[in-house]
Amino acid sequence: RDEVLRQWKEDLDNLNAPARLFLLRTKDGRNVWCRGRLYHLTNKDIVVTMHDVTEEKLLEERYHAMFDLASDMVLLTDPETGAFVDFNRRACETLGYSREEMKQLTLADIEGQEDPAQVRRHVAEIVRAGSAAFETTLKKKNGDLLSVRSNVRAIPIGGKLFLQSTNRDI
Repeated sequence: RDEVLRQWKEDLDNLNAPARLFLLRTKDGRNVWCRGRLYHLTNKDIVVTMHDVTEEKLLEERYHAMFDLASDMVLLTDPETGAFVDFNRRACETLGYSREEMKQLTLADIEGQEDPAQVRRHVAEIVRAGSAAFETTLKKKNGDLLSVRSNVRAIPIGGKLFLQSTNRDI
């Protein structure tokens, strides 16, 4: 409660206060996630809106658990740049990179068989086809090569196309 009040007080001084996410406890003891926002009206009054986003938050937590705890490497790649937009814990562990290091890599950096031009052509083919399944070799941080079975699908997120790949050590 004190943290919520502290954040609202900060927002009183900010004409463009951001929406905030709060975990609140109801009188009957349930935890409820709420998204709230403070609006300044022209007559110096304020309006506070609160929306229950508990279901949305639980769905997000389930997705992250499924993604991050998957037994296969899962990579979300920007097909235009080859940059990794997201990846799960298994990808970092298997390839030997920290999360921060993985954020700096591209698909071409870990591809063990194709040169960067071949990777770009292969990505373009997958985008055109919508999906692909194939065996390839990935390069670990220590230089070792890893044979994997890749299942890749082009998926739209927020109006942009990405490649989601699930990679199993074979």
